[in-house]
Amino acid sequence: MGAMSAAHKKESVMNNHRIVVLLFLFCAFMAISSVVVRNLISARIRKHYPALWDKLGRPGFLRDSIHSSHLYAGYFVNSNSYKELCDRHINRLVLMARITGWMTGITFVATIAFAYATHTTH
Repeated sequence: MGAMSAAHKKESVMNNHRIVVLLFLFCAFMAISSVVVRNLISARIRKHYPALWDKLGRPGFLRDSIHSSHLYAGYFVNSNSYKELCDRHINRLVLMARITGWMTGITFVATIAFAYATHTTH
C-alpha cells in the first residue's frame, strides 16, 4: 500500500509540473501575441494616420522608447481616445491588445502561484 502511495504522489508531482509548464507556455504565447498586436496597431497608425504616429513618438517594434510606450498606453490602453479615429480595424486590434495584455498578466500570476503552491506542498 505504501508503494502505491509513493507512486501516486510521484505521478501527482509530475502532473503539477506539467501544468506549470503549460501555464508558462500559455503566458509566453499571450505575451508574444500582445507584442504582435501592438505592432499591428503601430503599422496601421503609421500607414493611415501619420500625424498621430508622429504624435505618439513613432512607436514600433525596435524603436520604442519609454516616452513613446507611455504615450501609446495613454492613447490606446488607458483611454478611449482611439475611438475618435472611427476605424473599426483599430478598435478590434485595441480590444485584442487589451485582452492579450490582461491574459498575459493573469497567466503570469497564475503560473507563479501554482508553481509556489506545488513547491510548498511537495
